[in-house]
Amino acid sequence: MNAVCQVPLTLPSHASILTGTSPLYHQIRNNEDFVLEEDFTTLAELLNNKGYLTAAFISAFVLSSRFGMNQGFDFYDDKYETPEVLKPYGPQRRAEQVYSSAVSWIEENHEKKFFVWVHFFDPHFPYTPPSPFDTKYKSRPYDGEIAYTDIYVGKLIQILKEKNISGKTLIVVAGDHGEDLWQHSEPTHGMFLYETTLNVPLLFNCPEIIPGGVRIKEQVRSIDIFPTVLDVFQIDIPPFCQGISLVPAIEGKKIKETRKSYAETYYPLLAHGWSAQESIRTDKWKYILSPRSELYDLEEDPEETKNLIAAKPEIVTELGRELEGLKKKFSSSRSLPIKELTPEEKEKLRALGYVGGALPPGSDSKGRPDPKDKIDTLKKLYAARTAIRQGELEKGERILKELKREDPENPRVYQSLGKIYQQKENWAKAIDEFRKAVSLNPRDVVSYFQLSQSYSNRGMMGEAARAAQATLNLRPNHLLSLLFLAYYHKSTNNITECILYLERALQVAPSNTKVRLDYGDALVLAEEYERAIGEYQHLLAEMPENPQIYNKLGSVYFYVDDYLKAIEYFEREVSFKTNPNSYFLLGAAYGKLGKYSEAVDNLEKYLAYSPAQDPRRQKAEATLQFYRSQIK
Repeated sequence: MNAVCQVPLTLPSHASILTGTSPLYHQIRNNEDFVLEEDFTTLAELLNNKGYLTAAFISAFVLSSRFGMNQGFDFYDDKYETPEVLKPYGPQRRAEQVYSSAVSWIEENHEKKFFVWVHFFDPHFPYTPPSPFDTKYKSRPYDGEIAYTDIYVGKLIQILKEKNISGKTLIVVAGDHGEDLWQHSEPTHGMFLYETTLNVPLLFNCPEIIPGGVRIKEQVRSIDIFPTVLDVFQIDIPPFCQGISLVPAIEGKKIKETRKSYAETYYPLLAHGWSAQESIRTDKWKYILSPRSELYDLEEDPEETKNLIAAKPEIVTELGRELEGLKKKFSSSRSLPIKELTPEEKEKLRALGYVGGALPPGSDSKGRPDPKDKIDTLKKLYAARTAIRQGELEKGERILKELKREDPENPRVYQSLGKIYQQKENWAKAIDEFRKAVSLNPRDVVSYFQLSQSYSNRGMMGEAARAAQATLNLRPNHLLSLLFLAYYHKSTNNITECILYLERALQVAPSNTKVRLDYGDALVLAEEYERAIGEYQHLLAEMPENPQIYNKLGSVYFYVDDYLKAIEYFEREVSFKTNPNSYFLLGAAYGKLGKYSEAVDNLEKYLAYSPAQDPRRQKAEATLQFYRSQIK
């Protein structure tokens, strides 16, 4: 009844849930800018090692495998079918699609031990529930999204009942964060540490193991989910875990270890250049450390309307000391996962106006504005982003220019302006804005990448490549930057580097057929024909009716003078789709083998289908005449 998360942001909060550790330890401090490093051990990895099949069904880009959440999962479904109304808000999919994918997997694997994570993103901005929930909850669209999602939670539970495994299946229903909905002047979440965004639902159900109807009133935390799941199934809890098992509390015993909960948000600092927020929470008190700190009595004032910071100095002192104790207890000595640059790379980045390094959490908030003093700025930013999403670029630009004067050190303002100028194809202005954004926030992965794209569109390819590399220094598995650098090196005939970047891209997205196809093509350019054939065969096994892959294989075999194989694959290709070029090569291959009738037949098809301006027509006509003369 009193569960709280450790960070009111999706990626860091899920990192805490899946590792049982505080953000002080796993060091995921924001969405997108951070990746869970491979040496962390997740709940999925532990259960996988105990013989559980593991699968995850993800509904939004913020939890894509590239951010490290896929560790330990045999199957990680992060493919999105974004509805048109949600496309301006990033890749995501509705609960119905997530449920459909998850239930197919469960039906196939329900007789085995399994661990499944089903992630529903619907109760989330922009609050657009589908029909009929949009009408029924017209004045409360957030509630409409919850009601819509609840149907698919119920359907999942029903499937377990139909398979007769609901009694022995542990179901955990958990929220990663809440929504403020303007209660404390925040439209959504991430900026502040009030109860609206920290308080979350948390339910455990397993009829054959857990007694029903138990309501735990004491404070519990997101980091306690990990050890509780392990304890229910009598699996040893690893020593790195910072949460505790709630099984004793479920059994009616008092627990002390969860009475203090640490929470933080570095979003104000990393996105806007404002002060980060940290808090300590007990059943009764909430102390928020910021430039203008706050203290609330949660029992008397659950909506946090009366700041007691001046009235209760002794409580503030005690909680401040305990907050420092929690930070020392939970912190890790790990350095931030940033690739160290060579002196040459640093010099190149300085030349572009970039500042090296990162904003180290906890060390750069002094002297920065309190987010509470930036409420008007926050509202204007919200209005500008809404205008941009609705296509009102002039309105958005006007608001953001005003904000540049009011809050000139806010990197998000410059990033948003850069995106407007990109839409206007004003690449010079976009470059200026993104350069300013990354100078203010050297961890701004989005602005580094958009800077790369803006340079590219302006034809400044060397600068574009350096900005893409800067993106990779922060996020080594940034797929689009890997692909951009692969194609950049291909354009400069540096095929060796092109291949290296494509190999890294395949490690990030092994099922991406376009990347694998491009990898095969690069191997051909490097004259590594056997490896190229292996890649094309891999694709053929997945897409046996794709004419493009037959064409690639036919072409490689033609290059290495294996005309029989070339003919085999070209014939399969043209059985699916007419291709004048393949008829030309088929004619040449049959001719090489002395099969002149077949050569004539294919060259005639080439001439029938190829455009009149094709420079090979003259050669084809001469060759055709020769082949005809050879037919007895």
